[in-house]
Amino acid sequence: MAVDRYANAPAMQVADASEVISMLNGDDLEQVVQKYQSDFIVPEIEAIRTEKLIEFEQRGITVIPTAAATNHTMNRDRIRELAAKKLGVRTAKYAYATSLEELLKVSENIGFPNVVKSVMSG
Repeated sequence: MAVDRYANAPAMQVADASEVISMLNGDDLEQVVQKYQSDFIVPEIEAIRTEKLIEFEQRGITVIPTAAATNHTMNRDRIRELAAKKLGVRTAKYAYATSLEELLKVSENIGFPNVVKSVMSG
C-alpha cells in the first residue's frame, strides 16, 4: 500500500491500496498504520514525521532504513552534525542562519560562492 500527500503519486499507481494524508501529521500516520496493520514502512518522502517512525519501530514495525537513519538523513542539520561532530567526517564548510542578517554574516565567514539550502531536504 502506498501513502503520500497527494493523489496519484507514483507508487500509488502500482499499489493495491493507497491513502492521501499529511505525512507531517502523526495522527494521520498512526491511523494508516493501524488500518493496514503495517509490518514494514519504507519512507520515500522528506517531509514526514520522523519521530513517529521511531515510535513505530519501538512497537516492532520494521522501518527501512531504520527510523534513526531516516530521522538523521531527512534533516540536513542532523546529518551534518552526525557526520562532522560525532563521526569526524570532513564536510564542506557550513553554518546555520534564521534571518537575512545571519545569512550575510555566516556567508562572509564561509566565503563565496556558497550554496544556501533549507534544513529539511526536499
